[in-house]
Amino acid sequence: MTRTWCIGYAPPEAQAAYDAVMEAYRCSAEMCRPGVPTSSVQKMVCEFFEGLGHPTVLNTPGTQEGYVHSLAHGLGLNVHEAPYFRLSSNKFQLQPGNVFTIEPGLYYPDRGYGMRIEDTVYLNDAGELETLTDCPYDLVITLNG
Repeated sequence: MTRTWCIGYAPPEAQAAYDAVMEAYRCSAEMCRPGVPTSSVQKMVCEFFEGLGHPTVLNTPGTQEGYVHSLAHGLGLNVHEAPYFRLSSNKFQLQPGNVFTIEPGLYYPDRGYGMRIEDTVYLNDAGELETLTDCPYDLVITLNG
C-alpha cells in the first residue's frame, strides 16, 4: 500500500499529477476482470497518461520521468510474482483468486515530486475486485497543533 501526501496544501502541479494518478487507478480497477490480459490494462494506463502529456514506458522506454514502471504485479509467496502487468507479456490473463497490486504513479525527480497510489486487491470468485487496503485517498493532510 502506498499513498503520497502533501502537508497542509498541495501545489497545483502536484494536485494535477495526483488527480491523473487517481483517475488511472480508477480506470485500471474497473478494467480488472476475469479474462482480461494484464498487458491491456498496462497499455490503457500508458495511453491515458500520454494523453495528458506525460512520458510513459509505452513510447519512451527507459524513461526516468512520468510513468516509469508497470501498473501492477501479483502477490503471493513472493512480493512480486505473476500475474505481471507488462506491455511485453500477453500471456497473463486475470483469473478469479488473483491477488495483486494496482499502483499507477507519476514521477518527476527534477521537479521534486512523485505520486503513487497503491492498493492490494483480490479478484473474487464473482469476478469482482475487492480492495484489501483500508486507507483514505486524501492528498492533503491537515495538521492541527
